[in-house]
This record gives sequence, structure tokens and C-alpha cells, in this order.
Amino acid sequence: MKITETEIIRLAVPMRRPIKTATHDFSHAYTVLVQMRTDAGLIGTGWCFAFEARKAEALAILAEDLAALYAGRDPRAVRDNHAVAWKDMNFLGHAGASMIALAGCWFDAGRCEQGLRHLDGYRRAWDEKRGIWRDRPHHDTASHGADAFRMFAAGYRPPGPVQAMPETVGMDWDPLAL
Repeated sequence: MKITETEIIRLAVPMRRPIKTATHDFSHAYTVLVQMRTDAGLIGTGWCFAFEARKAEALAILAEDLAALYAGRDPRAVRDNHAVAWKDMNFLGHAGASMIALAGCWFDAGRCEQGLRHLDGYRRAWDEKRGIWRDRPHHDTASHGADAFRMFAAGYRPPGPVQAMPETVGMDWDPLAL
């Protein structure tokens, strides 16, 4: 069984009672309905929605882009299909997380010389047989150092605004004067 057709339907469903806040007045649930048909005559349906038309349109465009990935695939291979879609959507991948983290990093060039050489030397492996770049790195000392940075980047969160330390009550010493 193979997926033969995907139809993306955009709907603006009026809400029985609009949702009103100080900054929003939602009168519709903008819904993206996705129907997939197979060569066996089966139809699968899913949907997502947003309260703003622009956001729903972005979801519809994403669904249209992903529809091409599912064409010809077995709908019962859920994990494989999800992996294919995730790989396509996750265009930044692990390297992207590292790039985002790099933007907020400061390095001491002297103390970090070896680590910076590893980051600079990181590269993907080349598949001679197929003539393409592989999804994994060329393993050498640079890849190990870059992997260590990647692990840091996976958990990295940019610092938020500096918050004032709350006043300490009942202490006779200043914890900031250490």
C-alpha cells in the first residue's frame, strides 16, 4: 500500500463564542485539514489549527512541503515516515544548535586554542562510492572536540535579562562580598 495523493484544505471555522483578551479578539479557528489517500482506497485525515490566519497559513505551507515526502510511501511505516519528515524539517540539526550557541559564546583564544582548532577542523565524511557527503562527521580529533561543543550546545539556553538578587533577610554578612 502506498500514499498516492495528499490534499491540504484550509478552513476558517467560526467560533461559537469568540475569545477576547486585552490584546486579541479571536473569532475563528483557522484549521488546516490534511487528507492522504492510498492506492488501496483508504483515506487518512489529520488536522491542526491556529487562532491567527497567518500562523495557520504557515502550517498549511509546511504540510504542502511535507506532502511530497510522503508520496509513494507506505502509510503503515509510521516511524520511518516520521523520521523522514523530521529530517526534512530539522534543517539546522545538531550543527544548527551549535551555530546558535556560538553566537552567544566568548572564547579566550589562548586558553581555548585547542578547542577552537577542533571546531575549525570539523567536517562531514565523504562517501567515495556514492560521491556524496554523509550525514555524519569524519571521525578524528576535531570531530571529538566538536562533539563536546555540540553536547554543550544541545542544552544551551541564551541568558535572559539580568535580574536583581533579592534582598537577604536576617543575615549579618554580604554574600556578594566574597
